[in-house]
Amino acid sequence: SRSLLAFGLPTFVGQLIANPLRTFMTTLLAAQPSGAVQVGLLTTAGRIVGLANFVPGSMAAVIMPVLATEWHQQRERFGSIIETTLRMMWLASLPFILFFLGATPTLLGGLYGVEYVAASTVTFILLVVVLLTAINETSDRTLAAVNRQWLSTGNNLAWALLFFLLGMVLVPQYLGPGYVIALLVSFGLYVALQLGWLRYLYQVSLRLVLPLSTLSVGGILAAWWIAALAPSLLQVALAGSLALVSVVAEWRLFLNHSEQDALRRRGRQGLAAVVAMLHRIGWNKATL
Repeated sequence: SRSLLAFGLPTFVGQLIANPLRTFMTTLLAAQPSGAVQVGLLTTAGRIVGLANFVPGSMAAVIMPVLATEWHQQRERFGSIIETTLRMMWLASLPFILFFLGATPTLLGGLYGVEYVAASTVTFILLVVVLLTAINETSDRTLAAVNRQWLSTGNNLAWALLFFLLGMVLVPQYLGPGYVIALLVSFGLYVALQLGWLRYLYQVSLRLVLPLSTLSVGGILAAWWIAALAPSLLQVALAGSLALVSVVAEWRLFLNHSEQDALRRRGRQGLAAVVAMLHRIGWNKATL
């Protein structure tokens, strides 16, 4: 019971800080002239963001038990394990998010109607926040895996305070864009704070952040250029091409030979499992 309380109470306090703050900022936005329209655009942007968050969200679910196991079994190598986890989360999320960044106007227009293309800018910025969230998942889950939940909650409080201060200044002046800019800046500093704690506590080398940041910023700028085009199938094709280019760059520049071999083996195993399943389905139909 004490272990459950020690884990659950900081998590509860963190959510108690973050969730009402987002509601307050949305209410503040709705109270501004034309604020209701801006809230509608933010809500629509949230739908696209939810789709883009699928990959990092799915991966994050398995990070904490893996890190907790490694913390108890290989504590002397824990820093390098965190580095590998951080790199893999970042690399896995980037191509998927770049596609949504580039294709944002077309997706908004196709899914919700041309009047919602106006939400492209706020959606784009929120998608960048999704990438930051994917990076932060490693930090957050690491602190939880080693029972430093209160430290994670304290970092969360620092983010909430900064988001509140920036939002109070930017939302009345810039409405929806002010909201997402306040969120982007505050969350970016929050991610940096969390990474700083990983470096201090577990000697995690942050040298890998520079090349990954360079790739990410270059991809985001290219996606911004694609998103500036008129909504069309060409825009979707270019966004898909950008995601493919990022995958090739990651494979050639950021994965070593052992990691490439491991991914090839997993790919062959997955393909063999699919083929076996199709054979079983075919056999069952033939039997029926």
